[in-house]
Parts: sequence; structure tokens; C-alpha cells
Amino acid sequence: LDREVRMALELANGHGAVAVNVMKAVSEYAAYVRQSCESGAHAIVMGAGLPFDLPDLTQDFPDVALVPILSDVRGVNIVLKKWQRKKRLPDAIVIEHPRYAGGHLGATRPEEIDDPRFDFEVVLAGIFELMRELGLERERIPLIVAGGIKTHDEVRALLALGASAVQIGTPFAVTLEGDAHPNFKHVLADARPEDIV
Repeated sequence: LDREVRMALELANGHGAVAVNVMKAVSEYAAYVRQSCESGAHAIVMGAGLPFDLPDLTQDFPDVALVPILSDVRGVNIVLKKWQRKKRLPDAIVIEHPRYAGGHLGATRPEEIDDPRFDFEVVLAGIFELMRELGLERERIPLIVAGGIKTHDEVRALLALGASAVQIGTPFAVTLEGDAHPNFKHVLADARPEDIV
């Protein structure tokens, strides 16, 4: 991890930021967070679990941005309240829909994956109300929606709902510039909504 972060920093050559995505569900996540910070990463992005101790793990690195990945208003509520007590707020929050995240975020059972509580419209409105209740300025914590976004119209609609940004992955994986194997690209490009489980 140290080698990879340092190589990324060298490649970036002072442009942009280097972030490490650490899964909370991994047993060695705390060591990965500490090593990422010690190696010079600019941000830690954490999903696959509620990152209650992320501010504690990074307290010696106050300039490292902390970006939890969450799926619903309840999770954001719990994280914000716990982090406020630690005198730290997220630098951004990625709101990832469990249906498009392999089902491992937010939903504890497969039948919950399509629960409307994960719909971006519901989550964004709920978080804005939560921020108001907590006395936080709406613009203080950028909200980045992710999962299943594939068209320009979807991007525009999500930004109109108040999202600060969108994260798009799969549509770029099938491009000519993408380095994925051609067979993988064909599976993605040819997939139909009913194929998604």
C-alpha cells in the first residue's frame, strides 16, 4: 500500500488528489487507513460498513479528507452525530445505491436492495433535512451520488436535486479507452435491466 500510494503521488506530480478506498468490512482496515495517511494520501474513502472510528484513526492527519460511503438517511444520521461528537465532519459523502453496489452497502438483506429508502431523491431530501436539524449548512458537506447513473439526463436531474457531483463507473468501463478485457466490456454493454440481480 505504501508503494502504491507513493507511486500515485509521484505520477500525480502535485496535480489533483490521491485517495485510498478502504473497505470497513476488511479486518485490517485500521492498518490500511493509518498506512494510507502515513504514505501521504490526501483522502480516505470508506464504504462497506459504518466508519464510526475513521476520525479517531486519522486524528494525527487533520489534513486528510474523510469521505464515507453510505446508502440511506439513517446511516448518514448516525455517522454525522457520532462524528460531530468527535469534532469532525465528513469532507464529502458518497451516497451509493445498494442495487448498484453489489448489494453490500446499506441493505442487510437481498430483498431490501430495491427499498425506496435508497432512491437518490429520498436520500438527498432526507440528508438536507437532517443537516438543517443539526444546524449544518447544506453546502458544508458535498454529496456525491453513485450507482446506476448512465445518461446525461440522469446527471442533470441528480444535480438539480442538490447533489454536488455524481460518480460514474460502468459506462466508462466499456469505452475504447478503458483497459478492461473485451469480453468483460461486451458483458456490460449487452446487459439488460432484467439481468441485474
